[in-house]
Amino acid sequence: MDGFSDFYKTKGWLLKGFNDEDNYNGMYYLDISNDEVQEFLSDIFYELASKYDLDGFEYDFIRYPVTRTYSYISGSPTSDLLDWGWTDSFQNKFKTKYGLTGDLKELITTNATVRNNWLTFKKELLDDTVNMISTRVREGNPDIKISAAVMTSLSSAQSVYLQDWDKWIRSGWVDELNPMAYTADNDNLSSQLSNMLLFVQGNAEVVAGIFPEGNGGGLYMVPEQIKIVENLNIEGVSKFSSKQLFGNPLEEAFVGLHRDYIVLPTASNEELFDAYIANIIEKTSGYYQHRLDDVAFTNLISTINNFNETDTIAQKLAQILDIINQVSDETIKNRLLAEHTKINKYLSL
Repeated sequence: MDGFSDFYKTKGWLLKGFNDEDNYNGMYYLDISNDEVQEFLSDIFYELASKYDLDGFEYDFIRYPVTRTYSYISGSPTSDLLDWGWTDSFQNKFKTKYGLTGDLKELITTNATVRNNWLTFKKELLDDTVNMISTRVREGNPDIKISAAVMTSLSSAQSVYLQDWDKWIRSGWVDELNPMAYTADNDNLSSQLSNMLLFVQGNAEVVAGIFPEGNGGGLYMVPEQIKIVENLNIEGVSKFSSKQLFGNPLEEAFVGLHRDYIVLPTASNEELFDAYIANIIEKTSGYYQHRLDDVAFTNLISTINNFNETDTIAQKLAQILDIINQVSDETIKNRLLAEHTKINKYLSL
């Protein structure tokens, strides 16, 4: 368990499964029946919306782990029963609402009516949580767009994950749906999204999530699936996931984007100076010298390559400034002077 889940477990905020699980496939969920969790979520999202200039935010994992309670038959073995919400808070609130007493696990596994009420209770609690968070977000900033990663099939979303995205968009709690249409079957992709659009009926924007390589396909299918999405007049495509892309040849291409002069302004003086020097060398040798035949550029590179090791950063900067002022092209000189001014601003000499 990582530090975050340790923190939530210590506070007693983690959702629990029927067989006392505290995670599902290594994923931890918050117990939204807990009043402290509700207050925490309300405060966090209001702070994000009111204090930061955000364009939008995404509900991800806005669902319960896989649930099989809807298909459970009374009296069947419970060792493989997947069901979530078995904290004291969850059980007590459910029993209070329906006037129940006794062992809830026994009631759930022997009484179909109680099971159905249990599922309804959990779905409504998730609905209320979405409503609460969206309301708080819009109190903080009414212009923020709210999206949600959802299951493409509404029936599966409602029964297996208790995720009623149809209600969310019709109630105005969510503006955009990001269906996780992860399939390597292009005909199935088209069918999934077409059926979903029939339910959406323009009540929300749709940006389709695609992931063919996770289901037996390959990256070569990505453009094919983007074309399918375009033909359905869906607003956009979201490619899952970055680690899949970066783990392929694209990773090697991104290496070429690295520059030694990419550092934070809060870096040490030495790191800032080294980054400044790397920037000047790259621009001078790679561009300025080819654009203008000026001895100042040769002198600049030579001076940098032959700095006296005992000179301070300030002394080295002074030498560079003297040469910059000798550049004959005013445009290039002004660019170099602007960068020189910036590095002096960042350095605390």
